[in-house]
Amino acid sequence: MNLLKNELYKLLKMKKIYIFAVVMLGITLLNLYDYHPGGSERTVWDFQYGQSVPLTMIQIFSQFMIIFIPIVVADSISNEYRNGTLKLSLLRPVKRGNLLLAKIMALFIFIVVSTVIFLIQSYIMGVYFVGWGEATEYMGTTYTPLKGIGLTITIYTLFMLPALAYGIVAGFIAVLAKNMSTAIIISLVVITIGLNLNDITAIAPYSLAHHLMYFPEELMQAERWTGILPNVGMVLIYMIVFAGLSFWAFKKKEILY
Repeated sequence: MNLLKNELYKLLKMKKIYIFAVVMLGITLLNLYDYHPGGSERTVWDFQYGQSVPLTMIQIFSQFMIIFIPIVVADSISNEYRNGTLKLSLLRPVKRGNLLLAKIMALFIFIVVSTVIFLIQSYIMGVYFVGWGEATEYMGTTYTPLKGIGLTITIYTLFMLPALAYGIVAGFIAVLAKNMSTAIIISLVVITIGLNLNDITAIAPYSLAHHLMYFPEELMQAERWTGILPNVGMVLIYMIVFAGLSFWAFKKKEILY
């Protein structure tokens, strides 16, 4: 527990996460400031009610996370390795596995908090600029406000799963990398390649990049909730495999020298 508190404290001291929050708010304002249902020339959106904003913007949020998760992870692992903070942590009676687990848990909390903040600010901005309205619209279907809120929360909650899996993959890269910049660049290159392969039908179901971008849509297209289980299973495989690789590589990494 003390390790987790320490990692969360370091996360709160990280100026990058506050820049991230400001960027999220700025992009939301930029997209909604001049939006008029049925009459805006600056966006391709066609929703009528402000309560639809969170679902409409979830892909924009996923793009945020694709960029910022490797930055947070690389700062927590690669940058600490380079400046010696990681070595100082291990000079105490702390197991390497526990330290890495604390970093993964802190990453998950970062993802949860970021998701909640984006969800709340999307609702607030949507209501302010467009008005609450009568229904939630998503993928051509209209839901009552209560069902719309439930659907929105469900989709954002499920999005956290591939986001965490992506963070764990980025963590494995950060463990191997010797500096922060290298870890970030490699993570972004890998996910960009994955995004460019999303159009290949045979590859898409096995691509983490595909699930990062289209998890919500595939949830809505499934006839029953069990239809999303293969997607969940694939994401869990990424999490388990790369978590295992990360712990193995972190244990072998030369840190105390």
